[in-house]
Amino acid sequence: MADVLKIIFQIVNKTPFWVWVVLVILIKRGIVLTVESPVSLKRSCTMPVIFIIWGLDTIVNQFGNPNVLLDFLCGFLNSGILPQLFII
Repeated sequence: MADVLKIIFQIVNKTPFWVWVVLVILIKRGIVLTVESPVSLKRSCTMPVIFIIWGLDTIVNQFGNPNVLLDFLCGFLNSGILPQLFII
C-alpha cells in the first residue's frame, strides 16, 4: 500500500501545473457537454468532414498505392452513408 501511495505522490508531484489546468478545463467541458442541447447540422458535420479530408490526405501522401486504399475508403464511406439515406 505504501508503494502505491509513493507512486501516486510522484505522479502528482512531478506533473507540470499546466497539465492540471488542462485536466480541470477538460473535466468542466465534459460536464457541460452531458446536458442535451440542439446542435446545427453544419456544426455536427464539421468534425467528420475534417477527419475524412485528413484521411484522404494521409492516403494520398503517405502510401505507395493510394488507388486501392481510395477504393476501399469510398466503399466503406458508401456503406456508412447509404443506410442513413433510407432511414428518412
